[in-house]
Amino acid sequence: MCFEIPSSFCGIKIYQSWSALYLFELIFKTYAPRRVIELGTGWGGASLFMHFLAEAYDSEFITYDKSSAYLEIGRGKVLFQKFGVDFRKADIFEPKTIDEIRKLIESPDRVFVYCDNGNKINEFNIYARFLKPDDIIGVHDWMEEIVAGDIRVDIEYLTPIFMKECNKYHTKQAFWIKVEPGSS
Repeated sequence: MCFEIPSSFCGIKIYQSWSALYLFELIFKTYAPRRVIELGTGWGGASLFMHFLAEAYDSEFITYDKSSAYLEIGRGKVLFQKFGVDFRKADIFEPKTIDEIRKLIESPDRVFVYCDNGNKINEFNIYARFLKPDDIIGVHDWMEEIVAGDIRVDIEYLTPIFMKECNKYHTKQAFWIKVEPGSS
């Protein structure tokens, strides 16, 4: 049984299940990230949801996408402007953008990086390298667009979190927290 049904948040399409949105809040409640970096904005529904979570939990939220076309078609652009969503139009695989995001990840405080752009394998493998201990990385379309064999970073220092919930609710997501070398 799959819980992925067409849905929206504030009138903006989302390609996440409602149970996936629950897991985003569980990450905020459990780990309190100070900064959330979303790779892949799409229509912007899940982005707006995470922006509201970040506001509620006193965090910073930034979303990257190389195109704003979907935002322009729907309500995303208007609502992003109304609520002050930090949308950055940039190619996350360009060296300049990689460096910008690397600096955001490496800055103090816990970061949550969420990979949901068009090439999750490369997103995960590029940005997981920059995680500090206690940072979190997640991916959408787990076991569809990315599987364990695709991960090329040192998985020894990434501990899965909420896998039971991800599987139970069929969210097509996976999350890891980076641990200190020697602590696992």
